[in-house]
Amino acid sequence: MPYPIGPSLRRLVLMPSGVQSTVCRIDWQDCGVARPLELAAGRDHGAGWPSAAVLAEPLIARVVRGVERGAPVFVAIDGRSGTGKSSLASCVRDAFGGALTVTVIEGDEFYAGGSDRTWEERSVAERAARVIDWRRQREVLSQLRSRGGATWRPFDWDADDWDSDDVPLRAEPNEAVIAPVVILEGAYSARPE
Repeated sequence: MPYPIGPSLRRLVLMPSGVQSTVCRIDWQDCGVARPLELAAGRDHGAGWPSAAVLAEPLIARVVRGVERGAPVFVAIDGRSGTGKSSLASCVRDAFGGALTVTVIEGDEFYAGGSDRTWEERSVAERAARVIDWRRQREVLSQLRSRGGATWRPFDWDADDWDSDDVPLRAEPNEAVIAPVVILEGAYSARPE
């Protein structure tokens, strides 16, 4: 089970390929921070708050150790909207400066859709269970591990009917290839399924 690291940015999970799951705990105290920090890009956190790059350092160190073992490392960065998941994923990718390929998959591409009316009728538990199509996410990660590549059709946020019960997916699929580091970032990306 992933360890929580705070109410805003909830989980970071490292999963070396071929291993059921290896959980990495990143404590904010490791970064000199006494409480969780929302890392939204461009947000001024005030004096004394470390940058997203500084906060990413313990994760980067863990990723390096995983990569040194020789197998691809899968990382899930989970948290609610606006907490800096994308910023953290960018910091990890940028830390390797092209010396190591990092594939980043955005969890928002797996939004499960649903009209406002349907959404309001769901319980909190149903909303959490259905907001992201974790089955499609899992299939993409499985394809990466087994075939070295994956394709999927992402949710079409620009569709005229995106607020409907028929899930609009973009016509053009996205593609990803296996890399030494694969990051799935987004709300509910570290689901146990």
